[in-house]
Amino acid sequence: MSQASTAELSIREHIATITIRGAARSNALGLSTLEAIIRIGEELRRDDALRLVILTGEGQRAFIGGADIYEMAQFDQVSARNFITKVHHANHMFRLLPVPSIARINGYCLGAGMETAAACDLRIGSDNSRYGMPEVQVGLPSVVETTLFSRLIGEGKTRELVYRGHLIDAAEAQRIGFLQKLVPLAELDAGMQPWIDDILAADPAAIRAQKRLMETWIDSGVGGGIIASIDALSGAFLTDAPSRRLQAYVQRRKSRQR
Repeated sequence: MSQASTAELSIREHIATITIRGAARSNALGLSTLEAIIRIGEELRRDDALRLVILTGEGQRAFIGGADIYEMAQFDQVSARNFITKVHHANHMFRLLPVPSIARINGYCLGAGMETAAACDLRIGSDNSRYGMPEVQVGLPSVVETTLFSRLIGEGKTRELVYRGHLIDAAEAQRIGFLQKLVPLAELDAGMQPWIDDILAADPAAIRAQKRLMETWIDSGVGGGIIASIDALSGAFLTDAPSRRLQAYVQRRKSRQR
C-alpha cells in the first residue's frame, strides 16, 4: 500500500506554497495531512511579511483527490467525527489566513479537495482537471465547507453536485463559477501570474483588511458586513498608506490631463 500524503510548505519572496504530496494516492487528505495543514496555517498566520498563499498538489493527475478512503474505511462514529472536524479546521484555515489564497488545481479536485478549493479566495484550474462531490456514492453526505458552494455556484448546481455525485470537467467548473480561470496544464503558473502581480502591487495592509472583510461578509450577512466595511475603511487611514497612494494617483491623473 502506498504511503499517506503529506503537506509541504515553502516560502519565497513572501509567497507561501503549500503542496500536498501523495501522488500515489491522488494527494488524498488523511488525518496526519490535515493536522500538518492546520500547523502550517498557524505558522503562516504569524508571518507579518506574508503576502499570498498558493495551494497545489504533487504531480499532474490530482490537486486533492478527496479524503483518504483507506483511513475512512476503518472509522467508527467517534473517529469519523474527529476526522471530519479536522477536515473543517484544515479548510477553514484558508479563510483564517490574513492574506489571499490561490487554489492551483492541477487535476482531480474531489470531495474534501473541492471543499478546500472553495475555501480559497481564487481558483485556477488546468484543462485536465475534474471536479465532483462523490460522497453519496459511498454512503456519506457532503459536509463542512460544502456550505460555501451555494455562494460560488448557486443553490441549484450545489444540489446537483451533492445529490448525483458525478464529475464535471474544467470547462463546466468555470462555466458555473467555481473556477475563475481555466488554462492548459502547462500554463498554470503563467495563468496565476497576473493575480500574483496585482496582489503584490497593492498595499499590504489594504489587502489584509480586504481579506478580513471578505470573510466577515460571508459570516455576518449584509448588515454586519456593511458595519465592518465602515470600520475597515476608516481604520485604513490610521496609516499614511491610503493618503500616499491616493495623492500619487491624483498626480498621475493631473499629469495625463496636461
